[in-house]
Amino acid sequence: MNKKPDRRIKCPGRFSELREYLHNDVLDTLRGCGFTEEGTNTITEQNLIDMWFLIASEIHRFDKRDPYYESRTDTLRKKPALEDGFGYFSLIPLFPSTYHFEDGIIEKYLSSMKVNKGITERMLLITNHTDKFFHRLGREPSKVYIPIKNSPKEVNLSGYIISADYGLGTAVPGGVEGGGIRSDSPFLLNVYKYQSTNERNLAGVIGFWAQDNEMIVSQMQSCKNAKFPEGTCLGVASLHIAETAARLMGFEKINAYTARTHPIFQEHPDNWNKLEKDFVCAWDNSARFLGFTPTEGRHGYYFKDLGNNQ
Repeated sequence: MNKKPDRRIKCPGRFSELREYLHNDVLDTLRGCGFTEEGTNTITEQNLIDMWFLIASEIHRFDKRDPYYESRTDTLRKKPALEDGFGYFSLIPLFPSTYHFEDGIIEKYLSSMKVNKGITERMLLITNHTDKFFHRLGREPSKVYIPIKNSPKEVNLSGYIISADYGLGTAVPGGVEGGGIRSDSPFLLNVYKYQSTNERNLAGVIGFWAQDNEMIVSQMQSCKNAKFPEGTCLGVASLHIAETAARLMGFEKINAYTARTHPIFQEHPDNWNKLEKDFVCAWDNSARFLGFTPTEGRHGYYFKDLGNNQ
């Protein structure tokens, strides 16, 4: 049997300076004070309070081009809630899913971001690392129909699974072909295609934020290990899957960046000339094709009201 290539995920992910400081300096300090029992990665609310005590005065000195806590350019994602003494909940998205949280913490974070209980209950399915995320929401992938540009036809996701995961910096495995994708978002929808009964490969990752009962799509990234159904394109397939998930979870509205306002170009402005056409196709053209409404201004974005007011 040929050994699969060891393809490592090199991209560090968004807010890498802040996360490196948190995961190394801060956690090392706390581990020296008995942060967790040896061999566990479970984080309690008290752990978060202790971390916040150490990091609160430092939060604005990292990731100057694309800061987590204060961004003048990423205006679609609101800055984390720091008032009322609950700033420590803002640390939760900064942990990959190799860490686990004490019961009730994710709910408190989403509450701080003004997400209602109904949406929160469904979003908690994401933290179960379930391969049957859409099934648990009441929709099989085979019943997800993706429209095709310049054609009256649709194709479904039969032969695919949509798994869920969480955490900035999470490494989404690529499947039997190795490699994978690094998360730039706190919540993830991972689309895999079955190669055989027990083998699958990653086609793409869709990442999003949740705030004010709205979903913000912030990552649509393909993986060379597998492809979305023939005739579909990355942006349309990904954004349609995100919209379907948003409706099933009860979000009232879904938002997506334009190519020009996407946060990746805040941290890496030199990539615009290289990636402009791909991002315009994936973000702008796909959003318009799917009936999203554009807003005006240099901080514009796309949105669609979902009629899930609760």
